[in-house]
Amino acid sequence: MTIACLVIDDHYLFRRGLIGTLLSLPGAAVVGEANSVERALAVPDEPDVVLLDLSLEEGGLMKEAAVRSLLKRWPQTHILILTASESKDDLIQMLAAGASGYVTKHAKPSELAEALQAVSGGKVFVTPRLASYLLEDDGSRPNDQWSLSGREREILKLVAEGERDREISERLFISLKTVQSHLSRIRDKTGVRRRADLTRLAVRRGLLGPVGRVDRWRDGSSVRDEWGSELDDRSVGRC
Repeated sequence: MTIACLVIDDHYLFRRGLIGTLLSLPGAAVVGEANSVERALAVPDEPDVVLLDLSLEEGGLMKEAAVRSLLKRWPQTHILILTASESKDDLIQMLAAGASGYVTKHAKPSELAEALQAVSGGKVFVTPRLASYLLEDDGSRPNDQWSLSGREREILKLVAEGERDREISERLFISLKTVQSHLSRIRDKTGVRRRADLTRLAVRRGLLGPVGRVDRWRDGSSVRDEWGSELDDRSVGRC
């Protein structure tokens, strides 16, 4: 399967070098390049993956807004952040905005290839040495003190994928008030308030699948052990 890539970076030499690297990878193709998100939105071909420079100069456009504008233009596209930043806050914010991957510019071509395969397949990929940030304490109450319903897990997953309340409402065919009610119960049960921390909670609980090469927590338990069979899509019903 060919992975169609769109490269957005305002540094010409780096952008051209990245394109050369992509073209050397089996199964990767480049459908466009741009030095800004605004120009990228005019690219006619829909990419499978957008490689976005986190430090891109976009005037007053917030980094999160840049990710959301790309996903609004191409809802089925996956955003892979390519950055020099190893900040935990940047990582969490980008995943919360809807990015599917986060790779540093120190990555080797083999890691970039792995990231492309992961995010194009609907998984989350984070540079392995940064993935431990997502395994840190997310501030939630101990797991044996709460459990989420199928609908609550579904909404938590969509929050972690960067969906806003109204977008979740439209996707699940439920009212905005119902979405907000579910989110209120999720926050009350888990003790987690911020959307960025809810994203980290979803990653820790395995809702977005394995991250990077991390498939076990520090205590040795499986990523999916905490909710087990409850993660089966068939258990997620509509209300």
